[in-house]
Amino acid sequence: MKLLLGLTLGLTAASLLAADSPASLPLERGVYVEADSPCAGAESSTRSWFGGGYVIQAPHAHCDLKSATQSDPANYEVTLQCYENGDPSLPYTVVDKVKVVGPREYELQNQFGRFHARWCRS
Repeated sequence: MKLLLGLTLGLTAASLLAADSPASLPLERGVYVEADSPCAGAESSTRSWFGGGYVIQAPHAHCDLKSATQSDPANYEVTLQCYENGDPSLPYTVVDKVKVVGPREYELQNQFGRFHARWCRS
């Protein structure tokens, strides 16, 4: 399961949306970890970063935001065009379904798995 979560996070990245964008996620900026992981010493596969527009983390990929739509106050669909190791000859698309549980918690689902995260610090 940790490997699946690592793939989910490692392959999920995006350019930041403007803070006032209608599709910007209403989350506090900072570090997030898997909901059942401690903040201190959390493995990189259980961490992500939210910088004001979208959850980002990409140690092995580069992704560009293609679209972000809000279906209701808590649910978003974000489409990304990604390149493994930043190589444009290795493109793939990621579609994230993000549910904002609260200002410091979200759930993310895509073709690589599910991730439930809570805020740890800024």
